[in-house]
Amino acid sequence: MPPPHRFLASRLQGYVCRACLSKSQVTIRQQPIWLSRNATDGRRRTILKGASQQVDPQEPEIRLFEQMPDGTRVEVQADLLNGIEGQLRGYEENGHSVEELVGPVDFESFQDGDGQHYSYDPKLRESMDAMTKETEELEALVEKLENIDLGALSAEDRAKLREELLETATTDRSPTEGIPKAAPSPAPRCESIALSTRVNLLPIPIESFDKEHRTHIARLNQALVRNQMTAGRALASRSINRDPAKHLWKAYLLCQNAIRSSPHAIPPRVWDILWEMFTAKNESNLDRMRRIKVIGEDMRSAGIHLSPPRMLLYLESIFISGDRDIAFKEWKAIGNLPKDQIPFKEYYELGVRMFCQVGNVEQALRAAEIYLHRSQDPSRFRVLLPVIQAYLNLKGENSVQRAWALYIRMNFRFGPQMTMGDYDAVSKMFLTVNQTDLALGVFKDMMLTGNTSAAEQNSTAQYRKVVGVDQLGSVAIQNRELNWENPRALANLPAQINNRFFFGSWIKKLIGDAKLDAAKQVFDLMQARRIKPDSRHMNGLIGAWFRHGSERSQNLAEDMAWRMIRARLDVVKGRNAAAAYDLEGSTRVVKTDTLPSSKPLVLIPSATIETFAILIMEYRRRQKSALISELLDALRRARIRPSTFFMNELLSWYARIHRKGWAWDTYYVLSRELGVQPDFITYEILWMLLKKAMDPVRTSSSKQQPESFITCRKLFADMMERGGKEGLPQEVYDLIILSFSHAFDQTGTAVALRALQQRFGMYPTLETTRTIVLQLARLGLTDDRGIKPKRLNIRKPLTQERIATVTRILEKFREQRVEVLSQQGIAFDELQSDAKAEEMLLLLSDLLRYVAHARITAEQRHNYNAAIASKTAAEQMGVPDCVPWVAYNQS
Repeated sequence: MPPPHRFLASRLQGYVCRACLSKSQVTIRQQPIWLSRNATDGRRRTILKGASQQVDPQEPEIRLFEQMPDGTRVEVQADLLNGIEGQLRGYEENGHSVEELVGPVDFESFQDGDGQHYSYDPKLRESMDAMTKETEELEALVEKLENIDLGALSAEDRAKLREELLETATTDRSPTEGIPKAAPSPAPRCESIALSTRVNLLPIPIESFDKEHRTHIARLNQALVRNQMTAGRALASRSINRDPAKHLWKAYLLCQNAIRSSPHAIPPRVWDILWEMFTAKNESNLDRMRRIKVIGEDMRSAGIHLSPPRMLLYLESIFISGDRDIAFKEWKAIGNLPKDQIPFKEYYELGVRMFCQVGNVEQALRAAEIYLHRSQDPSRFRVLLPVIQAYLNLKGENSVQRAWALYIRMNFRFGPQMTMGDYDAVSKMFLTVNQTDLALGVFKDMMLTGNTSAAEQNSTAQYRKVVGVDQLGSVAIQNRELNWENPRALANLPAQINNRFFFGSWIKKLIGDAKLDAAKQVFDLMQARRIKPDSRHMNGLIGAWFRHGSERSQNLAEDMAWRMIRARLDVVKGRNAAAAYDLEGSTRVVKTDTLPSSKPLVLIPSATIETFAILIMEYRRRQKSALISELLDALRRARIRPSTFFMNELLSWYARIHRKGWAWDTYYVLSRELGVQPDFITYEILWMLLKKAMDPVRTSSSKQQPESFITCRKLFADMMERGGKEGLPQEVYDLIILSFSHAFDQTGTAVALRALQQRFGMYPTLETTRTIVLQLARLGLTDDRGIKPKRLNIRKPLTQERIATVTRILEKFREQRVEVLSQQGIAFDELQSDAKAEEMLLLLSDLLRYVAHARITAEQRHNYNAAIASKTAAEQMGVPDCVPWVAYNQS
């Protein structure tokens, strides 16, 4: 509907026309007229009472209506409105404002960010009954307030009335207690105000601020109320557009100047709520540190004492914002407080992080040492993690030695209780600065955790042997700990784990953590240590590179994969040469100093079929036909038998380029000659190709069966012979029935229904019934020229009539079956699960037999009937025991 005229905007807010309301499933309550008139800003038009008073002829007459839940609108009586507005006008003429008592009502706060009313939340239904009583009590309170002559009240009486209202809002007693009884008033119900006033919150007094700021303060009060209402609700039950913290932050920013001008007018409880909301860690509080800085500055300006935990959080926010000198000054000032008032752990951890951030590692180490001496918690050694990172970031002389010395102390005192996250953090630090040997030592310590030989083989034991330091209880680093240069001496691996599988487990973990660059560093480390990686681990890294998707990752993946393929071809070539020259034994690489080579020695594992499968999947996705041909040639020369996955990817590629004949030939060669076992994904691809081949839209009317492809019965026989015996997907089941339907093979369809039921326990669905009915409705259908149409237009009357005829025949078979079952004492409608599905299968089988018998009779074939046809089809389809019509007749 078009937007209302601006003259009526204040009174039509929230109105929905009947046309829009009829389309909506949500009943939006009409805005209460009496509240909208109270919520004006002082520019309200004066309503003249009495017949003798003249009305401005240029001013249009306004008639107000209230829309009922059923969509009808009822005119609001003018006497009621004039009476209420007359009292309000008299109160304002005395120099007072209604906002001084209750504050302005902002209905925009009950709307979402797009200006739309909140959608109905079904979960609020449970709480509506509980709110009804409070709503009625509040209505009674409002009615009594309307009968009070506000203009005759003195300042003392108004203050007393306000205190009683505040006491009502912050206690659980009835809101009508302490208010004189008055005659009932026809004021309408308003559940929105009931929601916003019955909250355990002392609002900000509006009268303490200037008039130009009172509107923003009122909105802040409403935002605080909304926050309290939604605080206990589950996150999933909240509307997406409603974010109390976001609205509260906006409301706070709008009245920030007013608050700073009168900071003492804010109650302490309000400051606490604002602090809790702005410091909460959640997804909506993305700018958390900036909000903490703002609220912290305002609270300190207002003279609110920040407790030490809050002060530390405030210091972190101003440090992050760039005021680092102030942050350090305040941090040192907190250190002068009595020890029992300082949160010991948080204080020193914050100091260590700040000093490390600015590169003052020595000061950070001193703070960490004080903390370690004063605490007995073993986890206190985690405070060394930022110090280790800071030393590595310096990249100065002996910085790596100092960082490793601190790790050794951390491992010595905290080793048994170190978590995988601790080890990951340290190893990532050393990998980032390309200290792979030291990172290997950290990973070794993690793998040896809980091992009985860990005390003799971990990095701490080797550090003591190489450096000669026994006292590791203090963080003080001795000079002799800075003399070592070769990190490999500190990260020697025990013989039992110095192999490709140990490094492979590290690569797998890094791949799982999405740290592909670190995994590449581990591969380079294996090359440096002359350890040949395992093909499985390299295939995993290649696949992770491809999944990452960047150009650099794709280049690394392709380069590694083709290097592995060339390594495999070299193995095959060497094997052929050894056989040709009758050489025995295997060759190995020997390092020599007399025969230098300019080529670096790289130990690359040979490619496996998984390598080829990963490449063909990637090339198929990127439609690289030339590379796929090159890959297939390399697979032939590598003499590797394809896998099921590789065959499926190859068949999918042929299906993509519409090479159905190639697909079947490839499947036959790989499955029959090379022994590749197909799975249901293989048959889903083949049935999809067959369905497309049999689709009359894709084939000419003169050639129904394509060349160089298989028939439905042969493919079904192959699937029943080589396929699994359980787990047939529903998609494959539907493709099978649809393919037989496109081939107009009623006998094969009946055999397939019974065979799939016996082998996989699957019964026809509604989609199956629809496919068979449309198949039979299409049978024999031709146009005026005698040509079979390529599409079955179900909108044509002739088509609809044929479908209705097939449906009537099926219904007739159903009635006959119901009668037979009733004679046996069985109610057809009471059948459940498999029994009912079995009856549906029999009905479809009878329908197919009826049509097959009619076709055989029309062809005048002697000594041939539907029973013989079903037996022949069952034998051709590889299921001679599934002859549905013979078995049904015998029963």
